[in-house]
Amino acid sequence: MESIDINGLKQILLAIRKKFQNKDDVFYRFGLSSEVLRILIDNEWVNQSIFSALHPNKSNQTEEPKNYLKSKFKNEEQEFQWQNRVEVLAEMVFNLQDISNFLHIVNKIKQGNFLSRFAELEIGAHLKKRKVNFEYVAPSNKKTQDFDILINEAISINCDVKHKLEETGLTKSTLDNTFYKVSRQLPKNSPALIGLKIPEKWVRDKNAKKLLTSAIKKFFRRNTNMLAVLIRWEERNKINEFYQMFRLEINNQSHFLNSQGLEILNKIKGPQAGDWVRFSDFIRKKS
Repeated sequence: MESIDINGLKQILLAIRKKFQNKDDVFYRFGLSSEVLRILIDNEWVNQSIFSALHPNKSNQTEEPKNYLKSKFKNEEQEFQWQNRVEVLAEMVFNLQDISNFLHIVNKIKQGNFLSRFAELEIGAHLKKRKVNFEYVAPSNKKTQDFDILINEAISINCDVKHKLEETGLTKSTLDNTFYKVSRQLPKNSPALIGLKIPEKWVRDKNAKKLLTSAIKKFFRRNTNMLAVLIRWEERNKINEFYQMFRLEINNQSHFLNSQGLEILNKIKGPQAGDWVRFSDFIRKKS
């Protein structure tokens, strides 16, 4: 897999500015994002997944990204979402490319397994932005040994990542089943954390907080190795500006919740502190 350092990023932006002069920052940010994904994932994958209107081709391997990224947008709201999600994806891929086993993520994306990998990238981005050391883990396909991320701090924490499809309804059974599956995948005798990516519509549901809190408390009581659940979602305001939001639910009954565990959780729920190249800032600096 090719790599891109900060100088390479500068060269890509310089070439785009030279070819397309006098454009606004939004144009250059999206152009930079597209080129980064062509290099770090795959050129044809970008054509089929992001610019599917220009490259019509029915392939099961690109259905997930086309649907999630809104590449076949039908209105202005979806177009804004398309731009934002492509930029978020590219920024994560660029900043996480040096993480151990990152190539496994890229390979799975190219094979069509996009949504799970996007969620893993998002949880990884959350950790890196807060200087939490971690690595991606290749699937073992062994019960109680199958998780996605290993946090390597004062103690090691196994992290399994789950995402819920945007069309998935928010119900008690949906949450219970999700947490039950997690409990069967992670080792019982080691500290663990769940990364859960939920749809935006769940957050707008007036019963969301009550249902989530109840399901998580029930899960924590039955799994005292669990340190916390990191919930992440996307929100937008009335002028179609998008924000990545999160909430960390801590299991105060966990027998791994010692001073070392608390220190790691405080980093996870704290403000951003790590080195992270934000494309919007990068574009402005080069203006």
